[in-house]
Amino acid sequence: MSDIDFANLPFEPVNASAENADIYVMDAGKECFGWMRSYTKKNVEGTPLTIFKKGNGIFTVSWFDSWTGETIKTIIIKF
Repeated sequence: MSDIDFANLPFEPVNASAENADIYVMDAGKECFGWMRSYTKKNVEGTPLTIFKKGNGIFTVSWFDSWTGETIKTIIIKF
């Protein structure tokens, strides 16, 4: 997260949903970040989610533990 320029990129809220969880996503075109919190289990692993992002492309998604800063998993998504 330290590589994201929060102050100078034109972030806008993105429509997102997750099963049994709160989710919040901000998008600035090439950069996007968000948080997700389950309200039915201890973590969000395996929780289906949908992010409605403008445009098509190849995106790298990295999951982090917000308490430790550790990268949990990184995946590539094409749409």
